[in-house]
Amino acid sequence: MSEIVPPLFRDLRELAGNYWWSWQLDGPEVFRDISRSLWEACGHNPRKLLDETVATRLTELDIDPHYRARAQDLLGRFRAAMQPRIEPIPDSTRPSPPSIRSRTSRPSSRSTSRCRSTRAVSAFSPAIT
Repeated sequence: MSEIVPPLFRDLRELAGNYWWSWQLDGPEVFRDISRSLWEACGHNPRKLLDETVATRLTELDIDPHYRARAQDLLGRFRAAMQPRIEPIPDSTRPSPPSIRSRTSRPSSRSTSRCRSTRAVSAFSPAIT
């Protein structure tokens, strides 16, 4: 791609550097439709295909509304997929809600041990008359 090429194909060259295109149903088709014979001769390598395609063919496809729409759709999905996902940071000042298990679980070992110690003390305490 040493010649002046339309911006659409500079963007497709960027896409060609990421295997994301190969996982899309229409990804290989967008590159293949540049030139079927060259696509085969380049071993389905989109970077090589773009390097070896003459600028007049790229310009021809750039003004084809059907091809341009397909390529722009693929590029739009690629850009969206490459955007980082921003997860909200939990608010550490707000207490977390109690879990369901903590509300329905048995009494804690602390309260159980208190009951045991009370029984143990009363068993050894002198009888009050």
